[in-house]
Amino acid sequence: MSEKFTVEIISPDETILKQETNEVIIPSFEGQMGILNNHIPLITFLRPGIIIIKAEGEKRFYIEEGTVEFSNNNLLILTSTARDLVNLDKSKINELLQKVEANLNNQSTDKERYIASYKLETLKESIVGISALLVHAANIDEIYSAHEKNLIKDFIKSYIKDDDTDQILKKAEEIEDNSNQLLNYTNIIKKNSMDVKKDIIEHLWKVIISDNSIDQYESNLMRRICGLIYFPDKECAEIKLKLIKK
Repeated sequence: MSEKFTVEIISPDETILKQETNEVIIPSFEGQMGILNNHIPLITFLRPGIIIIKAEGEKRFYIEEGTVEFSNNNLLILTSTARDLVNLDKSKINELLQKVEANLNNQSTDKERYIASYKLETLKESIVGISALLVHAANIDEIYSAHEKNLIKDFIKSYIKDDDTDQILKKAEEIEDNSNQLLNYTNIIKKNSMDVKKDIIEHLWKVIISDNSIDQYESNLMRRICGLIYFPDKECAEIKLKLIKK
């Protein structure tokens, strides 16, 4: 007996996705909700967050709001916005963050502010995870210098406004020593565009070589991260050599 069911994501303009899947995780206002084959009939509202679709591989979509209906092993997701994380490059993330922050400041009701704040926190979560990887790279030689911390802040500032930099760095430092959380964030990063991955690898190397040395643990970490996020070893080495020559 098949364990699969059909998921369909529809926006006002197009059908964004329709496929068979094993599981879908949706961000509802009641919390993260997992949908499996033969789930009870369901109608609920989506809050801003990430939809995760698990089949042979895994797909992730950033959504701002919408509705979900499940019946007869068909999951229908209606949303005004659904962006495949694979296609989100640095400029698009910046654009979304600026748009959400502007909307948050212009909302007049508690409900509108609540929804806008969820959008903002969802986008910031990936920046926190990447920053945690940078902190981990800085800490692997057991010396977390002020210079390394400033390099990580520079990375955060390249995505968001200065006011949030210290808060995001603090969150990143809190989760840095949790290997399971770091693995979860590399799973998110590997779904991003190659441009975003390249930017992350470049900042990781900047942190590592900031003390003018690279030990075997740091090299092993970079090889592991490249493997986890599907980034070519050759391109990683080229980035390292370019930064060393500067």
